Amino acid sequence: MTTISSETTYFDPKSAVYSGYGAEYSELIDAKNEIQVKFAELRRERTGLHGRVSIFLNYHILAYDTFNLGKREDRLRLTNEAYKTLLERNSELNVIYPVETMRHMVNILCQSIPDEWESQAIKISLIDDIEPSPLRFPLAPYILEGGGTIFFAPPGSGKSYLLHAMALAIATEHQGLWRTARAPVVFINLERSENTVAIRDFALRRAMKIEGRSPVKYVHARGASLRQLAKHLSKHSKENPGTVAILDSLSRAGMGSLVEAEGANAFIDTMNDCFVTWAAIGHTPKSADSQGQGSSLYGSVHFIAGADILVRITSSHAGMGGSKALGLKLEMVKANDIRLYPAEHMALDFSVENAPITGIRASDPMEFPDLTMAEE
Repeated sequence: MTTISSETTYFDPKSAVYSGYGAEYSELIDAKNEIQVKFAELRRERTGLHGRVSIFLNYHILAYDTFNLGKREDRLRLTNEAYKTLLERNSELNVIYPVETMRHMVNILCQSIPDEWESQAIKISLIDDIEPSPLRFPLAPYILEGGGTIFFAPPGSGKSYLLHAMALAIATEHQGLWRTARAPVVFINLERSENTVAIRDFALRRAMKIEGRSPVKYVHARGASLRQLAKHLSKHSKENPGTVAILDSLSRAGMGSLVEAEGANAFIDTMNDCFVTWAAIGHTPKSADSQGQGSSLYGSVHFIAGADILVRITSSHAGMGGSKALGLKLEMVKANDIRLYPAEHMALDFSVENAPITGIRASDPMEFPDLTMAEE
């Protein structure tokens, strides 16, 4: 194994992953261990350049602090604390990764990352005197090319089935439920087992009369955070232009507290950095009633501000005539660049006991009267 030292290692800030939120730099120590240094809240103040610097080992926090990046004493204090914690986790790393290497890395990054971040964040251009191409919808009117959509509802409201059906509709250009334009689709599963997703995919293809194998690509990462997947997702998006991402779910993204602005901004920035077009599943507050009436998306207002389209889903099992369907109402409550569309009523049929979905269809508003009454 090659010994890593400050004399043999070159830390290149251009290899970091930059976003509107900050930057993340990664460096392998050996085959099993990786150091991550994350920069956030970068800002220039009267006294110098400030920001929050966090140091991780294999995405486990070692130390973090918000300070003036030009202050040697602050950088040294952060590095020493991080290195002490690193040795507590794995004392053998001091042989191949001495403290001098970490100090050298932090010094280089604190000097160079902010300048590189600013140069990438600031883009100056002119608008051509040519009419831009019209808005395009992979799935009209809910998923807009170049935009992000959040669908939200209480748990058990059928939103995962609905977004899964939308993923299949886009990937196959299925026209039975919505107006679609074919695009590659990646479904990011942070919620369920791989087998459960496969069962749902098969059942939905049968319900939607889609023949052949599923064209949707799946990322199964139950228990992982969106931050851990960001590099791989961004790479996949670049290799497959026009990809539409479906995320299940926002609550499992692991970007920090959902009610804090920092976590919300980090989520929006990460999704926008990884994908041009995306949709995610969110939840309502626990205080919402069983149909989610009057409720909003749970979390910081910055989720609402960052999304281009926001769709509230309410549901009901109280169908007419003892129906075995789950009624859904899709209500667009926010839209950038387009008008708000009228509410849409749909039904998910579960006609076989102890079996997944058997049908998905548009429904008459009166099939589920409580949804119509709530709308009125």
